[in-house]
Amino acid sequence: MKAAGAALVVFAAVWFIVPPMISDTPVLIRPLERMIGRTFGVRCDIQHARLTLATGWPTISISTMDVYRRDSDAFLAFVDSVDAEFVLWRLLIGSVKTRSMTIARIEVDAPFARLHHFFMQRGFLSHPVMNEASDTAREFLRFEDVRAAIFSRRGVWSVTLDGGCDSPLARDGRFSLEFSHDAASQKTVVKRFEIAGVRSFQQSRISGMKFEQSAVETPVSFGAAGTAAPGYLDFPSISFALGPCNGTASVRAIDTNIIFALDMDEQDIDDIGRVVRTREGSNTLTGFSFHLKSETERKSGLLISDGTLRVRGGLIRSVPFKDAMVKFQLHNDRLISFTGNAGVWNGRTHVILLDNEGASADGVASTNRSLLGTVSASDLDLNACLGALELLPARTGGDVSMMLSFDVDNMGIAGMFTRTGELLGRMHGGGEIIFSNAFLEFFGSDQWQLSPRVPAVVKNYLALSARLVGASSSVPLLNRVVRDAGLNAPRTLATHVSFEEGVITTPEVRASTPFGDVYANGRCTEDGRISYRVTLQLARELDRKYGDHPLLALFRTNDVVQVPVRLSGTIAQPRVEMDLSAGEKADLEDRMMEIVAAYIDGHVKKGKDGAAPGARDATPGEPSAQPPKHDMKQLEGTLRDLIRRLL
Repeated sequence: MKAAGAALVVFAAVWFIVPPMISDTPVLIRPLERMIGRTFGVRCDIQHARLTLATGWPTISISTMDVYRRDSDAFLAFVDSVDAEFVLWRLLIGSVKTRSMTIARIEVDAPFARLHHFFMQRGFLSHPVMNEASDTAREFLRFEDVRAAIFSRRGVWSVTLDGGCDSPLARDGRFSLEFSHDAASQKTVVKRFEIAGVRSFQQSRISGMKFEQSAVETPVSFGAAGTAAPGYLDFPSISFALGPCNGTASVRAIDTNIIFALDMDEQDIDDIGRVVRTREGSNTLTGFSFHLKSETERKSGLLISDGTLRVRGGLIRSVPFKDAMVKFQLHNDRLISFTGNAGVWNGRTHVILLDNEGASADGVASTNRSLLGTVSASDLDLNACLGALELLPARTGGDVSMMLSFDVDNMGIAGMFTRTGELLGRMHGGGEIIFSNAFLEFFGSDQWQLSPRVPAVVKNYLALSARLVGASSSVPLLNRVVRDAGLNAPRTLATHVSFEEGVITTPEVRASTPFGDVYANGRCTEDGRISYRVTLQLARELDRKYGDHPLLALFRTNDVVQVPVRLSGTIAQPRVEMDLSAGEKADLEDRMMEIVAAYIDGHVKKGKDGAAPGARDATPGEPSAQPPKHDMKQLEGTLRDLIRRLL
């Protein structure tokens, strides 16, 4: 009886007295840290832990626990307020089973920074796209009010978690996770991982002349199942949905070999603004599909990616398009090839980009690589193009075609996004842009110059085109001589465009206008200052009609009338004048004065009776019919002043 009483006292002491004594002490904390660390291959630091047996079931409460990678001490997760009640007899036979378990909060370090570090380390990214040490790179997945169940047998742990979640991509969500983990092999089999929530962001849009902001909420979901182990990862089933978009993916990694696939089968997206931030409304895609496959090459270690994007039709920034297709290949993030085409603005556009390995002076291949590009367009409706800029002049009409070629440093996709200014500053190339049957006067107007939505490069280019086409017809000499209602007709313009070190110039322009063919050579600076030499070859129809005019006859060469003009000043305030040297101007003045003098002399010599010049000879001593010399000099000065104005 005494022995039984002593045993009862010892049991009571163990059951009620010992747990409070070892709570928050290394006696309890260190074994828990070692057990969790060995089981999941991590290092954990527990700040507070308490054991109680007062409820009749062993209960462990952990208030604060940090989890780190064992090999690098990288932070993985923070766990707060864990309360787990265990089945006693399972503990006695060496296994673990919870009767109930709750976790107030789990914060898991989102993998963005680690993935970025891995991609940089493997050379998959040529340039960093984020600062891994910044606060913005430290995003967390937060799981709250989690209910869990744990069961272990022979070193294999089965875990189920359900609760609320909050992540950088979704809020007010729910998650569910079920996995098993082998402590000996460190192999984890994820049977089910699902997250569903709402993505919320502010959408900024321009409606007419108003800038509007509105909150957008889009449902988000993600699901995955697969296996992970040291040196091995296989998730064949990944699904995701973001608003109207959905797709599937798979990833497999064995040592250094990685295979990744992403598939978004044909689908309609009624509003792109529900997926990403846009500044324009009515952005839609019909028949959108995207397929990507990436795999590391075993010999070189390059991550080779091939992608295809197709869209049957859609509307982007109020621009309708159809039958768009893009194909590309990447080596790591370096673009090797890119081909794209689409029907847009009632015409067709094509883009081709090809990687080109550089060569040194001795012809030996170098490490420098460039990207050779070609952009072409055919029969684009000019009014439709202007409609995209919300500019619809009454009369522009016509079509636009172009063929541009260029080369630029192939610094990789990451570099293109992070160093865009440097990229454009290294671009070299040129080509031709053609306007057919277009009314270009609008581009020389104040309305065009003051258009806030037009990029400066486009604005200056089209304004310059209008000035060059109208330069010859703006010369007073031609305005006085050629007067024809049919001159208000469309033009055809071809400009040679060149860009060097990020500066775009138009050194050559050819145009067919109602006045005739225009040829121009010169330069327009970035601030809009212009200097061009223009030659107008009078149209044959006008040549037949006005070519015998004494003034135009002065510019006849090889049976054609060619009028030289100089265009200077600025695009906004151009100055047009005849392109003649001082000697040429003086000679031209003398020739024109001879014509005028002969004309006046012929009419003066008619006499009062109206007889033709030379009908009778003047009688000696008779008063001369010629005006006084001082009057002739005054008349000559006035005529020369008028001639200079014409020139």
